[in-house]
Amino acid sequence: MLNISLLILFFIANTATFLCSMDPAPKRNSTDLNNKRKSLSVPITLPSFGLKASDKTKQNPLPTNKSRHGLLTAIEKDNIDLIKMYLLNPYLNLNTIKDINGDTPLLYAGQKKNFEFISHLLKNPIMDYSIQNKHGIGILKHIPQDAIVSSGVFSATQEITPLSQEEPILLRPAVFARTSLDAMANKQVKKYRPHYEEGTITSDILVTIAKETIKKAQSDEKAQKNCQDRAIPAQACYPDYATLEFVYQMILFRLAQQNSQ
Repeated sequence: MLNISLLILFFIANTATFLCSMDPAPKRNSTDLNNKRKSLSVPITLPSFGLKASDKTKQNPLPTNKSRHGLLTAIEKDNIDLIKMYLLNPYLNLNTIKDINGDTPLLYAGQKKNFEFISHLLKNPIMDYSIQNKHGIGILKHIPQDAIVSSGVFSATQEITPLSQEEPILLRPAVFARTSLDAMANKQVKKYRPHYEEGTITSDILVTIAKETIKKAQSDEKAQKNCQDRAIPAQACYPDYATLEFVYQMILFRLAQQNSQ
């Protein structure tokens, strides 16, 4: 019995010695693992889309000017084709396009003495000729007394129409009349806009507001005519194109757009 116990102890001792003599498992280097993963990764080839190697370095092939709208640049550079392209967009609100000084396309046209652009939009109810920039400068500041232009216009939908055969007009009195009408329309919009937002204004009420706007504008004109020290040119009087439908469109558009101005 003693011999068996001694044999068991001898076996256990030899086994422990053998296990201790074995080398521990080698530690894996994280750098080696990363290199191995990289060597196993599949390279991805992006499509060239037909571009040459030299073209791939061009991040943006089109010139951009994030500081102002493209229409302002087109007016500054007298790019007629680009101006027409913008004006043919019926969803473009020209009154809200401004540069850092608050100058609109209309004011840009005044600075460039582009009187045709100014006159073409006179009969467009969307336009607001009473807007001033951050320095309080309006469109009349840029129009001399003797500025004469053709009487062709862009329609209410901003579609380009041929110039009419009417005689040229003095631009400043015509713009003065339109500016006065715009100022009166904006007062009406400010007065009734809360009711519009509440949904308490109907189409019939809008017609009444338009009639009221026309009446107030004509009343102001009459008061100016009665002033002895102020002569009002005929073309500065209430414009013939400002019909009830025209003023109705002015009011309706501005009721929806007033917040963005």
